[in-house]
Amino acid sequence: MKVLKKSVYYCDFCKKRSLRSLKTHEAHCTGNPDRTCRLCKNGRDYRALSARLPFTADRECEFGENISIKSEDIMDLVDGCPACALTILRLFMRAKASDVNFFAHTFDFKKELDAWWDAANEERAGREYGY
Repeated sequence: MKVLKKSVYYCDFCKKRSLRSLKTHEAHCTGNPDRTCRLCKNGRDYRALSARLPFTADRECEFGENISIKSEDIMDLVDGCPACALTILRLFMRAKASDVNFFAHTFDFKKELDAWWDAANEERAGREYGY
């Protein structure tokens, strides 16, 4: 019988784990408030942006209160980048108390990501073919 001991690496910001180093993942993880976005290539101040959401500045959340999160509120802050929007959403939800219910039913990450790639591909095709 052979016994091997291996190191397991864990991301400091999410539940991802691997037998290989996660340095690259951690630099771009949507749970990391100091991340650099791979889509829009921006390094934003995500903590400040999550504090600027309209429903965070108006009032404190009550115990057991339901808060609906609108896609437009988040996407306007990050110039339409879905990965940056997801980071703001994750930071906001982590910062608020666990007794507040959040509904992000209007924010569909996959739909927003598909729309972002469609726009990026159209822009690239326009540059290449002179549209």
